Amino acid sequence: MDTGNKAMIRDMNTNFILKTIIEGKALSRADIAKQSGLTKATVSAIVRLLLDRGLIAETGIAMTDKGRKPIILNFCPDAGCILAFDIGRTKITVLAANLAGQSINTFVCPTPDSREPLLPLLENIIETMSKALPETTYGLVSICVGIHGIVNDNYIRFTPYYPYSDIDIKTPLESRFHIPVYVENEANLSVIAEQCYSFDCGSLVAMSIHSGIGLGIILDNRFYTGHNGCAGEFGHSTVELNGRPCPCGNRGCLEQYASELAILKDYAALKHADTLPDIGTLIKNYEAGEPDAVAVINRFTDYIAVGVNNILGTLNPELIVINSNLTENIPALADEIVAKLPKHVRPLCHLKISELGSNSVLLGGVCLAMKKFLGFTDIRLERYREKD
Repeated sequence: MDTGNKAMIRDMNTNFILKTIIEGKALSRADIAKQSGLTKATVSAIVRLLLDRGLIAETGIAMTDKGRKPIILNFCPDAGCILAFDIGRTKITVLAANLAGQSINTFVCPTPDSREPLLPLLENIIETMSKALPETTYGLVSICVGIHGIVNDNYIRFTPYYPYSDIDIKTPLESRFHIPVYVENEANLSVIAEQCYSFDCGSLVAMSIHSGIGLGIILDNRFYTGHNGCAGEFGHSTVELNGRPCPCGNRGCLEQYASELAILKDYAALKHADTLPDIGTLIKNYEAGEPDAVAVINRFTDYIAVGVNNILGTLNPELIVINSNLTENIPALADEIVAKLPKHVRPLCHLKISELGSNSVLLGGVCLAMKKFLGFTDIRLERYREKD
């Protein structure tokens, strides 16, 4: 066997053992050898390498009545830090986290309404937050930026709700901070987070419903973005011919009828209000049975049921996860959506409400960056998830 093949196998074994330790709980060298089928000598050598790299630690001794007590190994999530950004329509949210997504610090500021201030603002946030990070073995290992729009190969192609189309933020940020920067669509990051932290599922669609509507798609454990990053732009599928105009240039797009922004606009129109109400007011009035609130949220479930039906007929995923302030605060809406599907489709629909909520984009950014840093294609981090 040539040296290159030996090195490749060694790297594969190292990644496998590190992944086993990260996803497992209280594992010894003997446990890892048993699970992996590798020899005890190979496992011991790789464990020593990972200990030297500061990625794992010996954290105690297992309780046993027989023979030598095995030493327990655990992942060191505090070996490095990641910054994850969610650039929303009205606000930018930033999470500084360890390698497992556990929070170190957060920051929120308004989203600039013109393109020129964006890059200087991001640079200033990164500079400020990186200085406040704790000292770790690897420091700040990477940055991930979630964008509400079309992203292809880390380049922002199109953003319907803020003026950031055709911007390269990756190159200048990497040049300034000398670490990898990943730029990705927010719904894509959400589906990564859902699989990583919540649902051990190989065929999963995450429907993100906020200012717009986007899909993150994982099929057969493969992250799918399409030929040039446009897969999942589900909010721009037509549901009404010659319907309401959309910033994308089309008319009758789904998100002009069923996004949270559209629902709030419809509610304001019914109330003859000059300003949009906040989502909390709409939810409160719906729960009180206020007719206009009930009407617009019923319309929301009508259109989302159409969307879910189309997802099932096109992608046929094992699971659909819906992430919206409406379904998070009114869980019964999920059952209403399923009830509005054609009768023969309902048994095929497994619809869950996201448990990650507004953190899904940030956690997906951490997970993407962590996988890139450690060389994983997939990882389960549910045991590290911080409960609300």
